[in-house]
Amino acid sequence: MPASYTTSGSISGTRYQSTIGHGVDNPSSQTGNDYSGSSGSSATIYYHFNFDDIPNNATITSMTVQAYGHLENASYSSEIATLNTYYGTTEKGTEVSYTSTSSHIVNITPGSWTVAELKDDARVGFTIGYYGGLTTGITWTVEYTVPSSGGDYYWEYLIEDIAADHVITIE
Repeated sequence: MPASYTTSGSISGTRYQSTIGHGVDNPSSQTGNDYSGSSGSSATIYYHFNFDDIPNNATITSMTVQAYGHLENASYSSEIATLNTYYGTTEKGTEVSYTSTSSHIVNITPGSWTVAELKDDARVGFTIGYYGGLTTGITWTVEYTVPSSGGDYYWEYLIEDIAADHVITIE
């Protein structure tokens, strides 16, 4: 779930702010659309994630990124409602678009990340045009292993809700 946001460009609407703290399993109840401030322009909302709980010596084994939302109006060629993962403002993944005016889940291929990059500035960017859309939940899941101090044993921990407390049981 996103922990904070920043924006780039002029955005009409503030519905995007309600996405903070919401994943695809518990999206915000916000309705409507946000869009860029003028015809022919676009704007990006960057949702920031906090991965400080991942140990520095972890090895990432897999990642999934999902977003829940919709586009404003599929009838216009200037419709923009795309998402991608970013390290800062550098794209890391493969861009996807919402394909319907009904809210649905899209899967973002996140690209390759290091633990240091995740901890430094991991973001999902939602770019909207004059005909925009709305994202109401994002879930970024990271699976990793950490070497044990006693030999060749590893444990794996899956973070699905990094805003909550975690209990780890090792057997």
